Amino acid sequence: MRKTTKGALAIGAGVALLLGGAGTLANWSDSKNLGANTTISSGTLTIASKTQGTWGWASGATGFAPGTSKLVPGDSIKITDVFTVTALGDHLTATAAYVSPTLSGALASSLQITTALGTVTNKAGNGTVTPTGTTSVAVTSTDSAATTFDVPVTVTITLPSTVSNLTAQTVSAAIADGSVTLTQN
Repeated sequence: MRKTTKGALAIGAGVALLLGGAGTLANWSDSKNLGANTTISSGTLTIASKTQGTWGWASGATGFAPGTSKLVPGDSIKITDVFTVTALGDHLTATAAYVSPTLSGALASSLQITTALGTVTNKAGNGTVTPTGTTSVAVTSTDSAATTFDVPVTVTITLPSTVSNLTAQTVSAAIADGSVTLTQN
């Protein structure tokens, strides 16, 4: 065998050994847990009917009976419901708003509806409750203690004294769908 052939074989064998060893490189590795094990919890945002009012004469007179009593121009009727709101969450902001009921029927176009949220009562917790108009309040919960409060809603329906002649006589209206909505901002 010639020297060049022996040299070529020796180089080929050396390369083969080097390449074979390249597939067996060892890598070092290690791992560590991310922080301590923990539990996380979610908050809550709820509204519940505390007291459901009944319709009555806005003047305070007794004896109003829905479906039976008859309104005349200048009369007003009202209802007050109380709702309890609970907000719990470290960074929770929400709005509680009243949506006026709808009126339908021949008398509906002659009636006027006014809605007002009353003064917030029975507030508990560290959050804030801020009126943002006559029909809504802003709620902020700032820590892990629940903020609760009661909010009264009064709806007044009036047959204006300006109704005259034969307008709005012997007709009726249906009242439906008034509600308080609670929405996270």
